[in-house]
Amino acid sequence: MITPRLNVGRNLIAGALLFMLFLVIVSAQEKSEEAQPKRKGAIKGKINTDDGQPIEGANVNVNAAHASGLGGWRQLQTDDEGNFVADELAPGLYTVSVGSNAYVIPERSFLPEYYRLGDVLNFTLSKGGVITGRVTNALGEAVIAAPIRVERVTDLEGRKTISEWWYGQQRKTDDRGVYRVYGLPAGRYIVSVGGTAQYRTGPPNSYESSIPTFYPSATRAGATEVTVNVSEEVRGIDIRYRTEKGQTISGKITGVPVENSTNGVQIYLYRYPGNGLELTTFVLPTDPTQSFEFYTVPEGEYELEASVYGGEKKDSYKSLRKRITVKSGNLTGIVLPLVALGSVEAKIEWEITPEKERKAECQATRPPLPEETMIWFVKDDPKVGGGVSLDSSRRYALPNEKAELKYQMLEAGVYRFAPRLLDESWYVKAVAAKSNSVAQSSSAKAETTRTLDLSKQGVELKSGDKRKDILLALTNGAASLSGRVVAEKSQALPSRMRVHLIPAEKEAADDLLRYAEQKTKDGNFTFRNLAPGKYWLVVRKVADDESDPQHVNPLAWDSIARKALRREAELTNKAIDLTPCQREKTFNLIFGAAVK
Repeated sequence: MITPRLNVGRNLIAGALLFMLFLVIVSAQEKSEEAQPKRKGAIKGKINTDDGQPIEGANVNVNAAHASGLGGWRQLQTDDEGNFVADELAPGLYTVSVGSNAYVIPERSFLPEYYRLGDVLNFTLSKGGVITGRVTNALGEAVIAAPIRVERVTDLEGRKTISEWWYGQQRKTDDRGVYRVYGLPAGRYIVSVGGTAQYRTGPPNSYESSIPTFYPSATRAGATEVTVNVSEEVRGIDIRYRTEKGQTISGKITGVPVENSTNGVQIYLYRYPGNGLELTTFVLPTDPTQSFEFYTVPEGEYELEASVYGGEKKDSYKSLRKRITVKSGNLTGIVLPLVALGSVEAKIEWEITPEKERKAECQATRPPLPEETMIWFVKDDPKVGGGVSLDSSRRYALPNEKAELKYQMLEAGVYRFAPRLLDESWYVKAVAAKSNSVAQSSSAKAETTRTLDLSKQGVELKSGDKRKDILLALTNGAASLSGRVVAEKSQALPSRMRVHLIPAEKEAADDLLRYAEQKTKDGNFTFRNLAPGKYWLVVRKVADDESDPQHVNPLAWDSIARKALRREAELTNKAIDLTPCQREKTFNLIFGAAVK
């Protein structure tokens, strides 16, 4: 006979066992869900000509932003209706580049656009321009199998572009000395024959012993520019080839540990001014002298730079740029000391607004996937300009599954975070650094952790610094603002404008996370991932000498310019109050006499 007390005990034991079994099942389910691969998807698109005709067989490259090397590429071609589908893609961010023989994208962006699964893209290509001519020697004879290089130096308005040795550099003259380079975007070009290729592939050719001859028959300084419009063929660009010897530049590298140079040291020779890449060479890790040489260099002003990429586990190194002048003689004995580059590790903290405090229009209940959150890390360098693109001053990273970011190969200087969040529900609330301090007391020492606000001063790095103390607070409730710049009365809008978004609150005057700016050619603008609050808007004409792709620090990064911008904004008082998750799409910003 079982007593009631024993029954109770057995019931308790049975209940406990059932509860433990429930926990095991739940835990197994959670682990099973975690183990399952994330749902895959597709990015689709269509490619047409500018007159609306589909392009069959166009090349499409879809590249995962988190991938390194060529392993992340997906190569496709469009069907007979110009469509493409990149399917079975893992969640994340992707860049998409397209091309077709003889066709170009009229407006090339030098900043990458990122896309997610489910995006549907449309690309419009125009027939590229053509440059053709004949190369002869001093006797008028055909110069055969000579390499042709075509470089776009300005746009049609004469503004500098990033130096582009177009694919025409792969062309050679035929047995008549005739060349034809096609698929060129509109712009102004210089055309040359001979010389050493920037990146030599294959055996040397017989024309590398002489410096390039530029159209019509000159050195680079005397080159005549060739203007090419969309779909235009420019004929008669004939070149009289000259066999002139160049100079030699030689030197050595110092400051690189042997174990870090396993991949070799890359040496770059840039033209000055203009930052155009002239030549490159390697210092092999097996070379005990660590010496380098450039041959057949034309006379002129240059800058030399060396770099070593150490990979994930070794330090990377880079030299300061060294200015040199090549004139009537070889340059020898140049020394390029390399210094260690730094790195920064940061952690994202997602702050989700409690549901009871969240407005009905704020639907985001979870952070976006880490692999869908691009965060740029941009060097605050007001000296960078001219032909230097944003690529030279920024690093980017995607967070891992623990929301951790890592940026490498960082030179000494001040850096700022520039998030490119694709989920419009989130914005960067704060950038801070952890700092441990010891509090003194009469009885004991207590270590406390405090945070330093970096939203104003940025992240400062010295050579070789490795910081791991950065925190980025991202919160939901972001607003967005879209609109159009309109002319006042009978005024005409400038061809290029920059729209500035400025926090109106006094307490936010130095919060650089609240400022934003955007360049526009058609007057349309869109700002996303904005912190709720009151903003002023100002529109200014873009300077005539500022090229579209060149690096320009945001105006708000300079304290004096920021104060002047705020005074102008307060005077014009074109303002808007953005509430959490507001999506304003019809804002009109007047460009008038009161605005510079």
